[in-house]
Amino acid sequence: MRKLRRDLPTALVLLLPFVALSQEPVQVQVVRPEFRKIPRSVEQPGSVRADLEAPLSAKLGGYVAKVHKDIGDPVKTGEVLAEISVPELDAEAKHKESLVKLAQAAIAQAGKQQETVAALLASAKALVAEASAASKKTEAMVQRWSSEAQRLTALAKMKVVDEQTRDEAVYQWRSAESAHEEAKAKIASAQAAVRRWEAEERKAESDLLAEQAKLEVAKAELERVKALVDYKTIRAPFDGVVTRRFVDPGHFLQPGKHDALFTVANFTKVRVQVDVPESDAALVKKGDNATVRIQALR
Repeated sequence: MRKLRRDLPTALVLLLPFVALSQEPVQVQVVRPEFRKIPRSVEQPGSVRADLEAPLSAKLGGYVAKVHKDIGDPVKTGEVLAEISVPELDAEAKHKESLVKLAQAAIAQAGKQQETVAALLASAKALVAEASAASKKTEAMVQRWSSEAQRLTALAKMKVVDEQTRDEAVYQWRSAESAHEEAKAKIASAQAAVRRWEAEERKAESDLLAEQAKLEVAKAELERVKALVDYKTIRAPFDGVVTRRFVDPGHFLQPGKHDALFTVANFTKVRVQVDVPESDAALVKKGDNATVRIQALR
């Protein structure tokens, strides 16, 4: 038994060369090395969201009067979703409308006053022209009777005419002078009237401009209140569907504490959001392909 154990290693050594000679040579193919992109993928959960989604809140405080849409209802752009009741705002809008009407009436009155003043100014100017014409006429009469009185006075001294004729001429001369002075006084009075009505005309024009400015202010205030009144109506900002509703009729909305009343979304185009781990985020590039699997659609 011991003899066999000693001879066994020798026999194995003798057999090895024969085994090696019996195997065929190994075929080796030589190729050139080349650069290739090794694809790397990452699989993460994500969420599918509408590309357009808007939470709708109320800007005004008040009570929800009506709710026209519910979750799942389709809506069009500008369609009414809910209405808010704000009585004090409605009263303010009526007050602003009254102020606009009052300003318009004041403008009409100022316009009529301006027309009246313009007519009186034209009349005063006409009186100035009339008095000027009368003054020229009386001035001519003064010159005529002055010359006539001097001529008759000289003739009376020569006893060619009697004193009565001379006195009559002097009287006419004095009367013409009085008429001329009266005409000049009328001119001064008419000119004073012109200056007065010119001042009134400027004042009427200023009053009209002031009333027009008041009207513009009243209109601006009315537009501001109308803009607030529009906020009483909650409208859809775009075509879509109501995905959330958080109000019911009678719900009180507090100013400055308004949460979303509705959420409207448009699913014509959707957005898939996935959080990529930090170790893979640097490898993600714009234009990389992605495969989306939605369990609900399988």
